[in-house]
Amino acid sequence: MNSSPCKNRKWLLAFVAAYLAVLCLLTLTERSASEASIRTFGDALWYSLVTMSTVGYGDLYPVTPLGRFLGAVFILLSLGLFAFLMGLLIRIVTGSLLPAIRLWRVRGKTWYIFSCRNSAALALAKHLAHQEPDCVLLFPADQGDVLTEQIPHLLYTGSPETVAAKKKEGCVICFMDDEDPYEQAVSALQTGHPVYCRTVFSPDVCPENLTLFNPYDCCAQRYWQDHGLKQKERTILLIGDGKYAEDLLTRGLLLNIYGPDRKISYHVFGNWDHYQRNHHRLSEILRPEGSDSDEDCLHFHQTDWNDDRMLLAMADRIILCGDNWQENMDILGQLHRYFPVGAEIHFLCGSEIPGLAVFGTQDTIYTPQLVLQSQMNRAARMLHRIYSEAYGADAPGWEQLTEFQRQSNIAAAGHLLTKLRILLEDDTICCITPDNCRAAYERYRSCSNAQKESFRLIEHRRWMRFHSMYNWSYAPVRNNSAREHPLMLPYGDLTPEEQAKDDFAWELLNRLAGQTENNG
Repeated sequence: MNSSPCKNRKWLLAFVAAYLAVLCLLTLTERSASEASIRTFGDALWYSLVTMSTVGYGDLYPVTPLGRFLGAVFILLSLGLFAFLMGLLIRIVTGSLLPAIRLWRVRGKTWYIFSCRNSAALALAKHLAHQEPDCVLLFPADQGDVLTEQIPHLLYTGSPETVAAKKKEGCVICFMDDEDPYEQAVSALQTGHPVYCRTVFSPDVCPENLTLFNPYDCCAQRYWQDHGLKQKERTILLIGDGKYAEDLLTRGLLLNIYGPDRKISYHVFGNWDHYQRNHHRLSEILRPEGSDSDEDCLHFHQTDWNDDRMLLAMADRIILCGDNWQENMDILGQLHRYFPVGAEIHFLCGSEIPGLAVFGTQDTIYTPQLVLQSQMNRAARMLHRIYSEAYGADAPGWEQLTEFQRQSNIAAAGHLLTKLRILLEDDTICCITPDNCRAAYERYRSCSNAQKESFRLIEHRRWMRFHSMYNWSYAPVRNNSAREHPLMLPYGDLTPEEQAKDDFAWELLNRLAGQTENNG
């Protein structure tokens, strides 16, 4: 962080020490002369101030050779020294005193303290300024001239923790540095304020009061929230590989789970060897096209995307999702130029382009809903609270959950959008509200037993797919360390009692409507 105020103070202290030493020397030299007018330290101080200010009253003056030499030094340095002192004083006042005064004046407002001033932090800050016009946005003062004129802000010196320590409550710290700031974020927890950190690190148990997020998952959440599959879309092509693509596929597989009458086929192009090794049991459920399973299909193509012209022609949606945005643009140009494609084409890009279906821009990824109070995370916490109430007081709190358990709740919360879309027969629903939860539950209550049976099947498939994503398998006795579970079976192989348990995932829409309303 910025150390210039500290350096200024050191220079000021060094000057004061030297100045006092010279005054003492002048006093000792002059008072030994019988005709001297400078006999005390106060006389020397007054003489130096009058001389350096160029006023020159003439009431005091040195008479000894050394005293006159020191007087000449004061005269020669008078203008430069005075200018230096004034400049130093101004820098101290504007560098630390004025910011401290500004912070004191806004002490009653909510503070958002950012650890950096990069484009990601500014994107989030713009949303916060629009959502909370009365909040205070604080950026470090030592990171160059990044344009922040579009949002009201204050600059601070020091570290985010030192600034946050000046606030008892109503303070949020955001670490969004280009280098992974996880350790800094953990250190900032000692302030007692909520801390949010952009990181790819996923600890098994996250410290209390710390929320982690990464751009890849935020991008995937936002994409499937805004671009839910339409009823007619059954064949989905993902072209490209990398972190964005992997999270996009993962979220899509966990969210777009319907029933046997709406089978989705995913065709993936690029280098996905790493993904397949990490999710090696996923292929046991999601088999390639042509298998006799009524589950969704997942096919990893080993050929180039433009080798199968028939597949391109029959695709309902094409997602260009490689980490390299320029390559996505190049593929988009080739699709339009050489192939008769009738599918919707969405492509990952860093900025909006008029007339094209772009996703993944920073303005859409770094929003308060996804970063600070993610709607999906809030819903996941509500689900966990509801589950905890059902299982009693021994259930662990959200902060005590492992990463797998948290992701399980988040996956269940994510599929709530699909449940709402299924029950309300509206693929455009993109958020969870009390009204649509209530309307969906009323529709669920009026469904026939056969329809509710299909809903149980969907929920069991969702549960199975999530566990397969984390490489769980069947065993007659549950073993968490070995990732084995007795319910990792096709729906038809479950007992009627086990099948009926999946009603809970649909019936909690009624509970969730009240919880969502109470939590805003």
